[in-house]
Amino acid sequence: MTGTLFYVFVTVANLSLAVWMLIKSQRSHNDARFLLSLTLFGLTYDALIISLGAQIGSNEFLASLNRGRYLAHATLTPLYFIIAALLAEQAGLRWAGPNSRLAAWVVCTFLVFGGVIATLQLEFEPVQIYGLLRYKVLSAQTPAWAHSFSILVSVIADVFFIVLGIALWRTQRWPWLFLAALAMFFASAPPVSFGFLLGSAGELLLNLALIFSLLRFTAPLNNTLPNTSNEPVNQA
Repeated sequence: MTGTLFYVFVTVANLSLAVWMLIKSQRSHNDARFLLSLTLFGLTYDALIISLGAQIGSNEFLASLNRGRYLAHATLTPLYFIIAALLAEQAGLRWAGPNSRLAAWVVCTFLVFGGVIATLQLEFEPVQIYGLLRYKVLSAQTPAWAHSFSILVSVIADVFFIVLGIALWRTQRWPWLFLAALAMFFASAPPVSFGFLLGSAGELLLNLALIFSLLRFTAPLNNTLPNTSNEPVNQA
């Protein structure tokens, strides 16, 4: 029951933040805020399926819904690289610009395709713990590369946010993204039975820090596609 209440809270929190970011992005035509709203909608689905698992029961329908969780992570987690590139550019970091933005799009595209292929290779088993019923990867029947792919994407994204957070702290005196990304890194590390709960809490904290970082630094962008020209980005 405790686990269910926790994921109901996470579902409501993620949905509220997703809608807020979507409204903010529509009002300002801001790419980074819109992309973050998409990742938050994905996390809302993730938390919702976990919270409803015990009520649905162990069957093929729930297994399909859980595969959808993994597909959501595979397709939406890479968006964080684009969000980070846009945030860095609008915060005025010296290394950020059209080239870093283009690189982020290329990396994101590669990771999305790789993530979808990896997810289709995964085999799952039902796990019941803390009043929750969810499906996790069955390592013995899943190719090692497929199991590792999504984990590595999440870890690399988090490390990237730690580096970006350090840069924002040094140049803008804004430590919050670094602290949240560091907390997320350690929250997802412990090999304990409640580690997935810590991971979900860490994701929520990181996204909160991202939201307030975007609200502080990002301005409306007129172009949602990667800009490869040397013309300055409109920051009006």
